[in-house]
Amino acid sequence: MMMQVTHLPIILCEALPVINSVIEHWRNILLERPNVTTAPPVVGTKATDRDSQETGFNLPGAIEMANELISATREGDCGE
Repeated sequence: MMMQVTHLPIILCEALPVINSVIEHWRNILLERPNVTTAPPVVGTKATDRDSQETGFNLPGAIEMANELISATREGDCGE
């Protein structure tokens, strides 16, 4: 519910290995908000077989995106 009433940055980390049509639909609706974005993907190691796989679980990237949204808000580019 807080996502509906805040103008603070919200960063989605797409850590689910499978994106289906339901997840994609609601993710796209959230991304229409000017204060919502996704963390950039990085390559991580899977726990099951130690293979490399792209993941959105990227805390440094999420922090960078939050800082960009804050800067855009301060400059009036975020459309509050």
